[in-house]
Amino acid sequence: MPGSDEIVVFFGGTLALLLLTGGMVVFVLRYSRRIALHQEELMQQREKQQAEMLEAVLQAQENALRQVSEELHDGLAPDMMAVNQQLFLYKKMVEKGEDTTGQYQTVKEMLRQATDTARHLSHQLTPANIERFGLAATLREVFATMNQTDELHRELQAEDSFVRLQVRDELMLYRIVQELLHNTMKYARASTFTVQLRVEGQQAVMVVSDNGIGFSTTATPANYGIGLKNVESRVQVLGGEWQLTSASDRGTSFVFKIPFHPYKI
Repeated sequence: MPGSDEIVVFFGGTLALLLLTGGMVVFVLRYSRRIALHQEELMQQREKQQAEMLEAVLQAQENALRQVSEELHDGLAPDMMAVNQQLFLYKKMVEKGEDTTGQYQTVKEMLRQATDTARHLSHQLTPANIERFGLAATLREVFATMNQTDELHRELQAEDSFVRLQVRDELMLYRIVQELLHNTMKYARASTFTVQLRVEGQQAVMVVSDNGIGFSTTATPANYGIGLKNVESRVQVLGGEWQLTSASDRGTSFVFKIPFHPYKI
């Protein structure tokens, strides 16, 4: 029969083991709870980031639609009203039997300008050519058209390594180019705007640059900042990365790298 000392040791050891086990259970429960809370916080942060990205993309789309609306109001609508007035004069001249050659040429030129405005607006909306011909061909056509309208020379440099990407990726890159071109035209005082396209390994690379006045990247202008937020959101949606280089009087350059997803029919 065990002695009293052995009984004390046995119960003492059992109690210690129970306390240790209980402590371990409490520790595991608290640790599990902490992990769950941490995961919940990460999920909330991820949802917040996704919401912010979505909001920025939607805001960019809203800005694009607002710009189109303004150009319709300020550009195409007055053009068509002017055409209508000139057609009315043309009709009067015909009724009077006057020579309408000069008036005909005037109406023809005004219609051409209105057509160019409408084509420009169509490019600002979802470009059908992206799906049909791809990013490079679409940019080349858009740049050729726009180069006839102002002093800014827009150039596309697509290397042989660049092949078509998935339509969604190309459309996102097209919107990025639109945003940066808008900023260049409005703020940079540049004479050249260049887009380079290539593929490096498993990444599609797009470099967008201008020779404008540039700016300090530590103090990005407010107007530029709004556009860059939209650009960043699109790059995040693509799962890519980007880098900005700029300095006063040295132009601005953007390098975008996204996962290479080739076009599938």
